[in-house]
Amino acid sequence: MKKTVSLMILALLFSLAAFSLQGKAETETTADKETEDVEAEEKVAEIIADGVCGENLVWELTDEGLLTIHGSGPMTDFASAADVPWSGYRDMVKELDIEDGATSVGKRAFMLCTGLQQVILPESVKHIGDYAFQNCNLEKIIAVGAVSAGYLAFQFADNGKTPLMVVFSRALQKLDEKSFYNYKWNLYPVTLYFYGTEEEWALIHCRMKEEIKVQCVSEPVLVTNPENQKAGVGNYADFQVAAEGASLLYQWQYSKDEGESWGIWRKAVREHVQVMSYNIRDGYLFRCQITDVAGITIYSEAASLQVLKTGLYEQADGRYHLYEEGVEKTNFTGFYTSPLNQNTFYIMDGIWVSGATALFRWEKEEGVQWAYVKGGIWQENYSGFYRSDKGRMFYISKGIWASDKTAVMKDKETEEWLYIEDGVPAKDYTGIFWGQNGTGYYIVRGKWRYRDSGMKIIQGRIYTIRQGRVVVNGE
Repeated sequence: MKKTVSLMILALLFSLAAFSLQGKAETETTADKETEDVEAEEKVAEIIADGVCGENLVWELTDEGLLTIHGSGPMTDFASAADVPWSGYRDMVKELDIEDGATSVGKRAFMLCTGLQQVILPESVKHIGDYAFQNCNLEKIIAVGAVSAGYLAFQFADNGKTPLMVVFSRALQKLDEKSFYNYKWNLYPVTLYFYGTEEEWALIHCRMKEEIKVQCVSEPVLVTNPENQKAGVGNYADFQVAAEGASLLYQWQYSKDEGESWGIWRKAVREHVQVMSYNIRDGYLFRCQITDVAGITIYSEAASLQVLKTGLYEQADGRYHLYEEGVEKTNFTGFYTSPLNQNTFYIMDGIWVSGATALFRWEKEEGVQWAYVKGGIWQENYSGFYRSDKGRMFYISKGIWASDKTAVMKDKETEEWLYIEDGVPAKDYTGIFWGQNGTGYYIVRGKWRYRDSGMKIIQGRIYTIRQGRVVVNGE
């Protein structure tokens, strides 16, 4: 009879952070792009074989390579590799799950299961039989409940070149002298982690003990918890933990419902994490999950993020007021640059002048400048002419009035070439303008006559003009 078993696959959903202008204003519509909400998607794996492997133990294998041992008590010691009930499926076995209750791993039980790379045995397993994991190419085995391990229990294929990590606890009493045959630490990359003291390790019976590279470790301990953080919008908040233990792994988590549920904070796998502060994240909690080499997991205390208002916020009257680090700037007049979208807004008495289009005085580090603002936003990349409500024209270069500019420039709106002096078109000027490159331009009433050619009398002098330029020395 076929059975089915449900496996849960984690689907990570990323939401993107966005910041946009709504109406003619800066408003936040950010969603968490640095977070991952975990949802479950159900997939059904089919059991393709099952049977008995002990007086009170049964086994089953799925088409995805998961071999599960259910029940209680010792596993059968198999007389040969062929006697193992799943021997015909060895090449399919990729994952092993021995459930709590089993008290031993039988002789030759997983010999030649070369697809196994990591095994975590429950604490109920007290003995690992002879040849149990021989020729498996294991990279890691955790057996914190084991009291003993038998002859050639961990002899591996590939001449012992596959890196191996083994974890035992102080429950261990005896290792066969050849449990790690071909895994002498000075010849092959094997490390044994022992949860206990060096004195306790010295009491364990194993004649090869001095040839095994052992690290005596303790369970992970949290040293420092993260602290609550405050940060303005667009700034980073830093959360940090400190812990002690063996080969620790870190994973930061977040909660937006006061700790009722927790999600994974993407790519946050170190002792510290930097979180970009957005209004939507105000009140979020952060904690760190810390796991050691044996899979023992501890959690830090939760720390909160308080987002200080920074930016433009719409009021009841439809106007937008400026806040910086939670403080309303009611008397501020000048330019404010959003840390979220880098737009620069012109503020007057703490209010964004959303309809302003004009030149405004801007006191920058390099000195006082006049910035071209359109619709209340500085036009950083604009170069061309600005026409004021009073009919005056100003030449703008990269968003700043070029008040010292004297040159011939093209008006993009009229397609005319204008002579500007000190950043303003000289409408009444008629004469020759000499550029920095020594070229003379024929100007009539502020416009360069680039189509004119011939002899011209200008201010009592005769000039030869060719396509609006003065011919010098017969050129």
